[in-house]
Amino acid sequence: MRRQKKCRYCGQWFTPCPQNYRRQKACSNPDCQSRRAREALRRWHIKNPTYNDGREEYYRKWQKDHPGYWRDRPAAYVKRNREKQEQRDRKKRDLVKRNDWNGVHSEKISRIRRLGDLVKRNDSIVPLMRQTEEICRYLEWSFVSCQTKR
Repeated sequence: MRRQKKCRYCGQWFTPCPQNYRRQKACSNPDCQSRRAREALRRWHIKNPTYNDGREEYYRKWQKDHPGYWRDRPAAYVKRNREKQEQRDRKKRDLVKRNDWNGVHSEKISRIRRLGDLVKRNDSIVPLMRQTEEICRYLEWSFVSCQTKR
């Protein structure tokens, strides 16, 4: 059993991630994580005080050169942008139809099973058959778990 730690922000006990157990100071609570991130950002800005010096001047100059850029967006531009985004989203959805994918997946599993049937049956083939069945079981399990996540 792994050791538990006390969260620096909420004071609750938690089990740290095994990869970062020495460095982890906060639990997985979203409030504690946001406080941890804000604190880290604040520390970073203290260590790098001149990071934004040139950027602020650049932004001010750009805003003077482009007055009303954010305010005066034409409605036609906004409408066209929305339509283009919808097209891109539709294209992503239609890349692989889910029904087609079901057929491909089951076909691949049946091919793996047929490979085992082609080999001569003897004592040395038993481990190979077990491995093939394990692979098929794993593929079926992973496919079903992927479908439930959608």
